[in-house]
This record gives sequence, C-alpha cells and structure tokens, in this order.
Amino acid sequence: MPELQIQLLGHFRLLYNDERVTALHPPRLQSLLAVLALHRDTSLSRQYLASLFWPQLSGQMALAQLDLLYQELIQALPAAGPWLRLALDSWQWQPDVQLHLDVTAFEQALAQAQAAAGPAQARAAWEEAIRLYTGDLLPACQDPWLAAPREGLRQQWLNGLRQLIDLLEDQDDYLAAITYARRLWQQDPLAEAEVQRLVHLHVLHGERANALQTLQRRLEAAVRGQGGLVLIEGPAGIGKTCLALACQSRAQALGALFTVGHCYERGALPPFLSWQELLAALEPAVSLDLGSLPAPFGRALTVQSAYPLLRAVTTWLRAAAAERPLVLLLDDLHWADPDTLDLLDVVTRQVADAPLLVIATYRPEELHRDHPLY
Repeated sequence: MPELQIQLLGHFRLLYNDERVTALHPPRLQSLLAVLALHRDTSLSRQYLASLFWPQLSGQMALAQLDLLYQELIQALPAAGPWLRLALDSWQWQPDVQLHLDVTAFEQALAQAQAAAGPAQARAAWEEAIRLYTGDLLPACQDPWLAAPREGLRQQWLNGLRQLIDLLEDQDDYLAAITYARRLWQQDPLAEAEVQRLVHLHVLHGERANALQTLQRRLEAAVRGQGGLVLIEGPAGIGKTCLALACQSRAQALGALFTVGHCYERGALPPFLSWQELLAALEPAVSLDLGSLPAPFGRALTVQSAYPLLRAVTTWLRAAAAERPLVLLLDDLHWADPDTLDLLDVVTRQVADAPLLVIATYRPEELHRDHPLY
C-alpha cells in the first residue's frame, strides 16, 4: 500500500516510503497538494479549485489553468500512484493511500490534550502538539486561500502554548513554563499579556534578573514610541515593587521620566489619588500646566463628567510624553478606586503609538471576583 508523508507546517516536505520527493518545488504545486491533503476525505470539484486559485479569471480560463497545474502535480508525484482519482469532475485522494499529514497529527494532539483524563496526560499531549507545530502553514506560498487556515492553525498553537504554560505553572514547574512562555512572548514582544506572563513566571521562579531584563526590553520599546501597559502580579512580599523600581535607572538612562503613584487600602480617599501623585511629580519636568485639566481631581464623578476628564488627562499625558518619554508606576493596583482603573484603561488604550509605559503591581489574592483585574 503506497505511503506518503506530507509536512505543511514550517516548510514543505514530501516523503514517499521515507524517501524525499523533490519535484514539488514550485509553491503553487505545493499549494494544490496542500488543499487536497487538508480535505483528504472530501471530493473537491474542479470549479471550486479553479475559483480558489484563479478567482480573477473567467470560469473556463481558470479551469484550463487548473488542468495544467494538475498535470504538473501528477508528474511530480511518485510514479507508484495513482494517488488521486477523478469522479464526476472532482478530485479526491485514492482511499487506499496511506497519507500522514503533520497538520492532522497536530490537531489530533490538541484534541487529546483537551480530552485528557489528568494533568500528566494533558501535559504530554500539549507538549506533543507544540512539538509538531514547526511553523506556519506553507509560509512560502502566497495563495489567498491559505490565509484563513494558516491563521487558524497559528491561533490553535498559540492557545495551546497558553494552556500548557498555565498547566505547568499549576504544577510548579516554573522552568518549563518559562521556556514555553518565552516562545510565546517572542511571537509579539509588545503584547501586554505575554510580557506579564513571562515576568510573572520569572518572579515565581526567583529569577529577578531575567524578569528585570524582560521589563527593560519592554521599556526600551516604549521609549521608541510603542507604549502600553505591563502588569506585575504576585503575592505580598515577593518583590513586585522592587522589581518595578529597578527599571528607574534604565528609564532615566534612556532620557525618560520615571514617576510613582500609590494606591491605598484606606477608604474615604479622593478618587484619582494615585494619578494625582503621578501628574504632580511630572508637572515640574514638562512645560504643561495641570491647571489646564478640567476640575476636579478630588470628588466623585458622574458618568457624564468622567469621560471628558479621562480624555483630558490622556491628552495631557500624551503631550508630556511628546516632550520626554514617560514611565509611570502604579503600585498596589488591587487597592485602586474605580475611577483610577477607568483612567488606566483609557490611557493605556491611547498610548500604543506614544513613548509612554505604565507599569502596575497588584496582588491577585486581594482581588474579588468582580474586580476588573480578576
């Protein structure tokens, strides 16, 4: 019984009885083989395939191009076929062909992880799935039809990484969790969730230097105009505030202003108190006047009065950051009042293109179920 092994993830490779087949070098041939392999149990009509590959051509012209490509594919496949069969103007794999597809193995491993009976089985399945994902689907091929399955598989891999990292953290295997978290972070070094995840794991593992290095890389990106938010979570006494404050010297070396605002446990304090601390510390170092902000910082706000103030503070901060990059530390965010959290949300949504980084620390054990950080 003929056997084919097809690798579509990371790069294309075709093996016939463990021998490499090199004739399918053109990306368009690889793309046609891929769509047939990914739908191995489905009969695909010529009209569908023609419109998939040549949507800009008329029906007959597209079919003619498809037939030429099909002949190239048949000639490039090993002579031991036939591998495909024609049925009512459609194509499908021969049922007796043993087809081993890396995409199928990857998706099966994901399904096994989801259905695992216990943590050990789940870990093994997640790790196998991550091992099998060697890269994006046919990255050398640019056919438009590939975009959706390529992104779908990539998101499955990213979600698998996140679930594996969470599982490893639950097992207190921080070193392994860090290894996978670093892979996740490398996909988007500016992603708030991935920076937070990596810093959090370094802190739990006692790797303060590595946590600081990750923070400083994010800080450097912010100074270049890629602002955002980094949350540092951990129990009391683990060193969150010290870690954040350790960024001060690097921020100042890069020409940034570093200021701190504290959230307080005591009740009956005015809203925005931590932000008032931050802005008051910034005002002497920039040409802007806090008096330009709408009053008041200091009394409860209605929904109608809050939004203009939040926007005004955000505009003020962006203007200050245009003069000099800003690094703002909000300490003990678990005690923040709702107005402070609302302002944090508005600010961090508006500074992705500004040299402004907000670092905030909080204790997860202090959060109730309805808390925005929960």
